[in-house]
Amino acid sequence: MYFQNASLQSDLQSTDWREQTFEQEVEQWDFIKNKLVKIQIQINFTKNHQIVYLKDGAIMRIEQIQDTIKKPEILKNLDQIQQLTWQGQYGLNKKKNGKWIAFWDGEVYMKVGGYYLEGLKQGQWKEIFENYIYTNDSKAKVLQIGEYSSGLKKGKWNYIQDSIKIAGGYYNEQEQKIGKWIELREGFQENSQITFYGEYNMKGIKIGRWDFIFKKNQEYKLMQKLLKQGN
Repeated sequence: MYFQNASLQSDLQSTDWREQTFEQEVEQWDFIKNKLVKIQIQINFTKNHQIVYLKDGAIMRIEQIQDTIKKPEILKNLDQIQQLTWQGQYGLNKKKNGKWIAFWDGEVYMKVGGYYLEGLKQGQWKEIFENYIYTNDSKAKVLQIGEYSSGLKKGKWNYIQDSIKIAGGYYNEQEQKIGKWIELREGFQENSQITFYGEYNMKGIKIGRWDFIFKKNQEYKLMQKLLKQGN
């Protein structure tokens, strides 16, 4: 069966693994245009419980899924599809258990990872910022560091770049952002480092004024003129 991207969310909400193929939009850095672009790839769920990522008919990644009851995670960053892998153990019930660590292009990646308990993230975790684009000239990688409780983020989470905190805030027990936050713009990367800052109410809804800061040549500049112009 073949599904378009519009049906993706409803298909993945099911707890029953089933064979299907669909299109997925992912992010890719265009080195010629020097900007972030979105491209279409194909994803195939096989009867052998594999996720196969394809681009123009060529296989980019094959991932074996053990826990077929849990909603599978789909990667939406081309660099991560091609380079990022995980290593760890499964329990007798095929759920992730114990310590899991990340590998980038076959090498342990900046101590990224943490612990699972019965398939749910638990305790301190270090994760890769999901929207960061890894350009060839980029030396600054962005990590998220914080606590999980039964698979949900809670408490303080920080975004770290070159060992420096650049963003972050707090989550409540329902994994909703609360209070003052500094967030990274989608597609944050070496040549486009934009952060937003403002406040969430206790229900995880943005309130009041939100501003953004653009970083260039290691200096932050508040872009008030652009805001006033409506850009």
